Amino acid sequence: MSGIVKKSAAAFGVLGLSGIGIFAAPLAAEAAPVCSAVPGLPAPTLITSGICEIRVTAVGTVTATFPTSGISKVSAVLVGGGGGGFDVDTIAGYGGSGGSVTYVDTVVLNPAGVVITVGAGGLAGNRSDGPTVGAPTSVGADSAPGGGEGGSDGPPGQPAYYSGAGAGGPTSDVGGITPGPGRVIQTLSGIDATLFPSTPAAASDPVAYAPGGQGSSDASNAPATTPGVAGAGGAGLIAGGTSTPGINGLVILRFAPYEPAVTPAPPVPQLAETGSSTTPGLIGALGLVSVGAIIVALRRRLSRETA
Repeated sequence: MSGIVKKSAAAFGVLGLSGIGIFAAPLAAEAAPVCSAVPGLPAPTLITSGICEIRVTAVGTVTATFPTSGISKVSAVLVGGGGGGFDVDTIAGYGGSGGSVTYVDTVVLNPAGVVITVGAGGLAGNRSDGPTVGAPTSVGADSAPGGGEGGSDGPPGQPAYYSGAGAGGPTSDVGGITPGPGRVIQTLSGIDATLFPSTPAAASDPVAYAPGGQGSSDASNAPATTPGVAGAGGAGLIAGGTSTPGINGLVILRFAPYEPAVTPAPPVPQLAETGSSTTPGLIGALGLVSVGAIIVALRRRLSRETA
């Protein structure tokens, strides 16, 4: 019989713990941060802990309705459309300028909606049909102008540089063959390092936006194509003897994720008359019933074995 008692005690312990797991009040569920959807814009992405991002790339104007709760601050980077390249005579060409890159620390969240416009890149052109400037990109009242058309950059009273200026500066060599550089977001003045950090890699954006378009003084230094970067200026002359249009602009929006309210744990059932908790009684009853059932089963087994 001692074996029966030991086995019964072990079973009671297991079932007792199981009863505690079943009848104990559950803990409150911890809600995961979520990126609030913004009607009128693409779905946001949680790019890393604490940062949601929306990229607006489609040329044109939309009205975004930001939620009245769940988003406390929105910062934005605007990239204007690049200027179109200019093919002078199928031998030489002038690259368009890159669009401007503008940082907006706090977007004004108008309850009626925020108007967002992505500027198109300028058209390519030649002597008979000249290139056009890039269109501006804007969020509310803040704007990033588009880049100038090919042939528009150069010292006053002197011929234009062959290659266009970039958002990060003008062409750097004599004659202007090297395009001006683009601009990396982290180098913008006043940038919020919480929303636009340099690390981790998932939140960093190393792209130099809106570089100048490549120009050429003759066919020997004609570029292959226009850089595929938002806001880049069009090439003045590519291999084959034509210029290219500027690249469309871009809007990058970042904000902190919304932390939903924690779901409270349900109350522990109380006895109607005494007001005391029913949980201990339920656990005890379950333990007694379980022990009784095990002892009966073991006695039957012993009876069969000794028969």
